[in-house]
Amino acid sequence: MLLNNDTVEIDSIRVIYNSNGIQNANGLYNNNAKITNGSSASMKFRNTYKPASNKTSFEANKVWMDRKEHVVAAPEGATVAFTLFKEVGGVTTSTGRTIILDGVADNDGEINPWQAVFSDLPKQENGQTIRYKVKETTGWPDYYACKNKGKNLMRENEYLDSSGGTIYNRHLLATIQIQKHFDIQPNKYSDADWAEMLAKKQPAWN
Repeated sequence: MLLNNDTVEIDSIRVIYNSNGIQNANGLYNNNAKITNGSSASMKFRNTYKPASNKTSFEANKVWMDRKEHVVAAPEGATVAFTLFKEVGGVTTSTGRTIILDGVADNDGEINPWQAVFSDLPKQENGQTIRYKVKETTGWPDYYACKNKGKNLMRENEYLDSSGGTIYNRHLLATIQIQKHFDIQPNKYSDADWAEMLAKKQPAWN
């Protein structure tokens, strides 16, 4: 029987037992070891070795915004494509992995509506750490991809480089169409003059 304040040496780990249970058990209590008043000195310990994973994942979210940067519902039927890139040794290349987001959770990477998760990604390549990042490679008409909650347009060489981050799709401002009309005087120019002016789109003034 274990008595109050008895010490048991198990694999060089000291377990101090007193009337209140285990003190300074160095984590043994969480390894299925528990000693109570009246228990015997016989105990079983089970330790499971779990090697560090050499895989990781990358999550990217999509949020839709109107012209005034208010979060809104996605346009009806909207889809976008998120492509995963990797940076190794300062060089960025595509991984060839793309997830199509359409607002419906599926088994192809859109685990929640407008949330893409690229999983089972190696952490290293040729002994170098891989830095993953995502770009929207196919957008939706009249919307542009941006960062910083819709304030800054994402340019060609910009990526979402923080897992769990968001690419915002903000609605474009209204488009103004301007048409230019030519005042043509039909009797003043030869056929050659007409052909030249039409080719150059130059007006016939006087």
